[in-house]
Amino acid sequence: MPALIDISPILNEAGATFVKETGERVKQVYPANDYMLKAGEMLRHEAGAFDLSIFGWEFFEDVERGIPPLIKFVPLKPATPLVRVQLYEWSIKKGYQFESDSKRRSFAFALRRYILNWGTQLYRDGGRKDIYTPKIDAMMKTLSDKIGKVIIDTKLLN
Repeated sequence: MPALIDISPILNEAGATFVKETGERVKQVYPANDYMLKAGEMLRHEAGAFDLSIFGWEFFEDVERGIPPLIKFVPLKPATPLVRVQLYEWSIKKGYQFESDSKRRSFAFALRRYILNWGTQLYRDGGRKDIYTPKIDAMMKTLSDKIGKVIIDTKLLN
């Protein structure tokens, strides 16, 4: 029986290439978008002997495609502190002016409810360019070709 082949260098190279190219693509498409630049910087990979994992920002897809209406899927609950805080901080960063802090908090709550009911404008407009799916397809083809070549070269399948 032939010995197992270590394909981790192939997987590591493919992961590193994917992370680098996707991060560069994010910077090209969204040069002034802080959220997307953060998403591009947070991509990373881990390669084992027989597996490759790619990790990214958990909200990457939401920022790229928008948030669909969730009211049909999620029971309406009071706004979680995290969502309210994020929307509250977003309103400060955008420079929106309010008479008081409580009005800003009310705005954050109302905005959360609106997104739950209608989704974001970005989602309704069809989202932005899909950055990572084409790169995943290209990476899978490259991996298939390289691993297939290793199998043929080592004559595992006689």
